[in-house]
Amino acid sequence: MIFESAKRQVRKGYMKLSIRTNLYRYCLGNDIPKEWSTEYHSPEYHSEEYGDKNQIGAFFFYRNEETAYKVLTEAIKKAAKHGQNFQNSTLTCCQTIEDISILDFTDCARPVQMLNILYDEGIDVLTSDFFLHPNKKHSFNNIRGYHQYIMDNRKTNDIKVCSKILNKADKIDKFFKEHVGYTGQLLTDFGNGIPFKRQLEEKGYEGYQFMEEKSSPTICLFNSSKLTLPVHRIV
Repeated sequence: MIFESAKRQVRKGYMKLSIRTNLYRYCLGNDIPKEWSTEYHSPEYHSEEYGDKNQIGAFFFYRNEETAYKVLTEAIKKAAKHGQNFQNSTLTCCQTIEDISILDFTDCARPVQMLNILYDEGIDVLTSDFFLHPNKKHSFNNIRGYHQYIMDNRKTNDIKVCSKILNKADKIDKFFKEHVGYTGQLLTDFGNGIPFKRQLEEKGYEGYQFMEEKSSPTICLFNSSKLTLPVHRIV
């Protein structure tokens, strides 16, 4: 099972987020714009060294309000540990008004599988444009050779080659802390989001989704043109 997930060709990740899909998100505090804004940045996601984490102004959602509320609760606790206390925060809901084309990573159990999907879609993130933050010495380009070996040999039945594939897949997973949720975040973290968004849009994608929480995928949309106006609720 582990071997197959490392070397097999993962199916194409295209999917449509259907019209009239309900979406939910949260934000610390209650100073939220009444309309969608790419200029607004959550106080939760800011680095003194790299600036705002969401530099492309993308919009992140969950499929249900319960997940948004649960993650908000944890965010409030985390902020309090750093001396930031929020008496009120915000839950926001909206609905899609058209179908939205997104790249789907929700079937991926390992970071290497996410790279397989990107490779098959012609989207290249294993370059010096993408980094692990905050340490910029860790460029995605460092694992490019590992993944290319897997792609070049994924149809092989040679035992020695298969063993090398497993080894290189393990190294890729460890690079991403063996966590698909972390990998999904990295794709749009800080400066990574600019080339990632560009490449996805060139392929006709308007966003992507990946798994962080068991109860709902995290959905990232690059613009708000196919969403109803946000409805905010103070909690």
